[in-house]
Amino acid sequence: MPSPIRRLPPLAIGCALVALTTVLPRPAWADPAPSFQTLLERIGASPSAAEADALLEAAEARVRQARVRPNPTAALEAENAFGSGPFSGYDNAETTLSLTQDLELWGRRGARVEVARAEAGTAALRRDQAVVDAAGRLALVYAEAEAAERRFALAEEALGLTIADARAALVLVEEGREPLLRGIQAESEAAAARATRDEAQAERDAAFARLTAVAMLPTPATSIADSLLDDAPLRTPLEAAPGRRRCASPRPNARRPSGGSPSSGCARGRMSAPASASGDTKPRTPRP
Repeated sequence: MPSPIRRLPPLAIGCALVALTTVLPRPAWADPAPSFQTLLERIGASPSAAEADALLEAAEARVRQARVRPNPTAALEAENAFGSGPFSGYDNAETTLSLTQDLELWGRRGARVEVARAEAGTAALRRDQAVVDAAGRLALVYAEAEAAERRFALAEEALGLTIADARAALVLVEEGREPLLRGIQAESEAAAARATRDEAQAERDAAFARLTAVAMLPTPATSIADSLLDDAPLRTPLEAAPGRRRCASPRPNARRPSGGSPSSGCARGRMSAPASASGDTKPRTPRP
């Protein structure tokens, strides 16, 4: 009776093993990116921070200009000159020399200085906001690149394990100890793991390209040497819970109210009327 298990030809199994061998991860040269602290020290050279610094310097210059009094104005006017008849030439001309000085009364100069100072303060706040935004964007891009690198490492490890499993399955199929479907399934799993690895590699390359552009690195970064995710502070769920309040225990020397129980800020004891042991109560008759 023929066996229901169909065996693959040796040539097909050999080709499958060669194909699985070619997809194994190979070592690559890595150019590590500078640490996040080093990049944070260069945040002032970012385009947004440089623009904010220039606007702040212009606002401070307007403050200095507002403190200076207006310059006097000198004017020279000539009338009835270079005309016709008796007004020909410059002999009968009327020449007027005037000197004008603007007197800033009723607090005009002080108001102008205050407006310039307010604009300078706004420019300083915008500069600080631009620096904080640039630092936040740098931290986000750095963390995304590190996370993408870790996902790629996990995908490579999973691909190696899947290929090892597929090799073992193909050997068992060749020996006739496993059906043909097991070999096809192993090849499908290896192809899926390879696609996942390629996707993780593409995401990693894109993340490092964004990091290189945002950090303005001279050479493209391909790895992370100093971790940022491991240095991030962690908060416990109790610390992160908003509006958390602890009950204050009563002090040992606190005086208790007469006929009552000690009370605290979170709960108060309630007094219940005493009951008899038998559970029944007798009405009292008033005395005359």
